[in-house]
Amino acid sequence: MMKVKLPVVLSIAAALGGCGPGALAPPTGGAPATSPAAMPAKVGSAMGQSPRQDSRISNEGIGPARLGMTLGQLKAVLGQTVQFRAESLYMDGFDAVAVVRAGAVQFRILHPAGRRLRDKDTLQTLVTENPAYQTAEGIGPGVALSRAESVLGKALLQYNEENESREDVSFAKQAQGSVSFTPEADGQAFAGIYGAGDSGPAFKTGRYHPSAQIRSIWVTQ
Repeated sequence: MMKVKLPVVLSIAAALGGCGPGALAPPTGGAPATSPAAMPAKVGSAMGQSPRQDSRISNEGIGPARLGMTLGQLKAVLGQTVQFRAESLYMDGFDAVAVVRAGAVQFRILHPAGRRLRDKDTLQTLVTENPAYQTAEGIGPGVALSRAESVLGKALLQYNEENESREDVSFAKQAQGSVSFTPEADGQAFAGIYGAGDSGPAFKTGRYHPSAQIRSIWVTQ
């Protein structure tokens, strides 16, 4: 299982009446979908273009999904353009509802495991691995950390052995709020390069492997 960490404390269990959330990590699995069918709109971070509103990641949400709105409201906004697919045990302690267009997952809505997300329940945690969705600065899943660093400032990668060694990355000029990032690097347990002699349980570094990139982006209330 990939060792990653979501650095934001979730509140969805309280909102939905479930038990307290455990530490979060994106699931293992294939790379984010990149086919044209997966893209809600053509975006171009390499050209410095801002993504369209229907594919924007912000403190408010991901694309048309907004924190605090109900699942029923999201269904009304999206209509018949997508499918809502339940995913059991998407990660430890949490199930998910995947929002799927043309066979490609756009983003997921997380909720406590074992309890169906109802239309009246509010959206508390959203995550995407789809590169079509980007921040206003053009940073999305699949973007190299070096590229993100050039836009958002110096990267800080970290993990804690007491939090299941789950890694996250933040940036010096990153706006405060609900958005957080998890990294990955090809063939590596961690995207960051940590000192061999460092003593835990917490580890931090500004160095990372050349293949390091953003794996997923989270928006959490």
